[in-house]
Amino acid sequence: MLHTRVNFLLLNCLVGCTWEKNSDNTDNRGFFVTGQPADIVLGEIGFNQSGGPLLFNHPKGIATDGNSFMMADGNNNRVLLWDTLPTGNIEPTLVFGQENFAENDSGESETELKWPADVAIGGGKYIIADTYNHRILIWNQIPQSNGSTPDLIIDGGPYGGTPQTEPSAHQFSWPWGVWTDGEKLIVSSTSSGSVDGDIQFGGWVLIWNTFPTSNDQPADIVLSANRKMGTPRSITTDGETFLLVGDHNAQDQTAPMGTWLWNTFPTNSSQLPTGFITEDDYWGWQAGDVTADGNLMMLGRAINVWDGIPSNHLQEPAYSIGGFQWNFRGGDGSTIAIADQKVYVSDYNSNRIIGFNQPPTSSSSTPDFVIGAPDFNTNTLEENHFITNGVPLSLDGKLLIGDGFATDLHCWNSIPTTSGQAPSDIYDMGDEVRAVVSHGNTYIIAGTREGLQIWDNQSPCNGTPPSRTITNQIGTVSAYQLQGVAYDEHYFYLLDSTGQLHVWNDIPASGEPPLFSTMMGTYNGHLHTDGNHLSISGGEA
Repeated sequence: MLHTRVNFLLLNCLVGCTWEKNSDNTDNRGFFVTGQPADIVLGEIGFNQSGGPLLFNHPKGIATDGNSFMMADGNNNRVLLWDTLPTGNIEPTLVFGQENFAENDSGESETELKWPADVAIGGGKYIIADTYNHRILIWNQIPQSNGSTPDLIIDGGPYGGTPQTEPSAHQFSWPWGVWTDGEKLIVSSTSSGSVDGDIQFGGWVLIWNTFPTSNDQPADIVLSANRKMGTPRSITTDGETFLLVGDHNAQDQTAPMGTWLWNTFPTNSSQLPTGFITEDDYWGWQAGDVTADGNLMMLGRAINVWDGIPSNHLQEPAYSIGGFQWNFRGGDGSTIAIADQKVYVSDYNSNRIIGFNQPPTSSSSTPDFVIGAPDFNTNTLEENHFITNGVPLSLDGKLLIGDGFATDLHCWNSIPTTSGQAPSDIYDMGDEVRAVVSHGNTYIIAGTREGLQIWDNQSPCNGTPPSRTITNQIGTVSAYQLQGVAYDEHYFYLLDSTGQLHVWNDIPASGEPPLFSTMMGTYNGHLHTDGNHLSISGGEA
């Protein structure tokens, strides 16, 4: 799952809105207007506030040339640079994309960033994949000030609501991965488009054999794994002997998420990968780096270490480091960067960089230092009340927000009045929250794995366990990975993992079929009802 930054923007008329008559005695019922600014933000420190140089917000790509170190602090719309290798919680030297370390607004100008996902250093060049701006930014030397202007911008080309899915040497979109040694440049194009209501995946990887010197220089090689690449993410290579490309939506493979392997570096666009590597539980793609001894370290659900470069996709790692004892969680965009003997790991979902002074040697190896947190036991996302993939419910002067990743329910006993205000209580739901709904005196929290937790005549914010739970099957519908639920005086609604909407008269009994079902074709969808209208939001599937 892609764990996204979520801001909850509250306006003063969120609860108990009133209106007055206009001078012509007509009702002034439009309390909201287009472009109206919110009053406060939750799940963040505040509007345009990063929290400082060492408070990250889901660190993604990292890179080092052995002398300096860069990190894409994606949700803060900035890239941080240390001009010497950090070995502890040391403040960065420079920030790209912002004028200072305190701010985090996104932007589209030459000096601004919008959700950068990856960085690269090599041959004196410093590169940023400015993902939501669909461009690659290049500096030919370390800039002398914050928020500097790049020396070269490679624009991905026209980007509309439906990006092209035909591989192109002249165009890319949503670049998640970038790599360079100062001579070659490699960029992943994470392209997909909706055609006749169906999502079509068709990403590719561009390779410039000589470093581009103009913004319109086409790539020399375009790889698509015979059009089987879906949305390629990470790039791991030495630029000479091998190439690994993480993919989130690979087509016609044993799992949609994994890593394409070329065990010889591609020299032409038709060269097919050697295989497609997946972890045992098909968790996701992997990304990493190579030690001075030639061992491949890749980060997926665990830190996986191979003796050398795998010869095929079936070759198992020599060992894996789970990191449970130091709360390693990994996540989308996490990777590894190696500088001689030091190994850096971006721990996306624990909001930090962890470091080893020497390359790990076994599954029991532990890191030596952490950047972005005071110690290994502190999760700064939780400490600062950040919320990931959140789902809100406002009712009777209270606010509830379920966390779609951390499994927490945040409860405010009254509507918050200041940005970043701490909740009154936080409860662990034991499941990633997909929906928080209520009707009458009944509260329902829907999760991705555990189905429905239901409180009758009480609130989950009281800290009491649910009155009942419905797992595995909701009526006759699978409870696994449901998208959303809604409930009113007329019906109970459920949007399942396939995008089908199911409707019952009430919360269904075991084995009760829905009154009717219809395919809505959404993913990451949400439902809402006011008793008169049902709204369905989400991406097209």
